[in-house]
Amino acid sequence: MYIELIKSTENSAPNPVALLSVVNPEVATSLHIQIREHFQSGIQSGVYPVHTRLPSERQLAESFKVSRMTVTKAIKEL
Repeated sequence: MYIELIKSTENSAPNPVALLSVVNPEVATSLHIQIREHFQSGIQSGVYPVHTRLPSERQLAESFKVSRMTVTKAIKEL
């Protein structure tokens, strides 16, 4: 599976409020794994179509309320 990550000011992510429900710091699963699983299921369901741009790591970090390093690690593991 090929996913193109291009940093852009274009915001193609789902509603930021919906993203907040993706990560739960009180769950034993690491935040980057929760984010990675969110992207995996989003790609499979068509929320994030293949060959489309994802928001920048900075935008995703702000939306998920996590550090940019956490988002970077999640994307690298895809």
